[in-house]
Amino acid sequence: MKSPSILVNTVVVTATAFVIFCQTALAAPLELTLDESIALTYKNNPALQIVEARQEQSVWALKEAQANKKLSLDYTHTDMRSNSPPTWSPSPEAVSP
Repeated sequence: MKSPSILVNTVVVTATAFVIFCQTALAAPLELTLDESIALTYKNNPALQIVEARQEQSVWALKEAQANKKLSLDYTHTDMRSNSPPTWSPSPEAVSP
């Protein structure tokens, strides 16, 4: 006599195989026109989906750049206390023609 666990495993495997077979065997065939097939291919193509996502990203980056056309000025100042005398030396970047 088989042990209960082997019997349960056999029933589970048989039931699973039956369900999988029924889903594939009883599924109605999908009839598409050539245009519908091409449209479905384009819709499900991962390479085209990546291209469309990058295009949309570029559009939003352009809109963001156009929105930030205003003049922007950043200023940073650091002040430290020191006991040494101040020193200054000109640099070529500091002198404008």
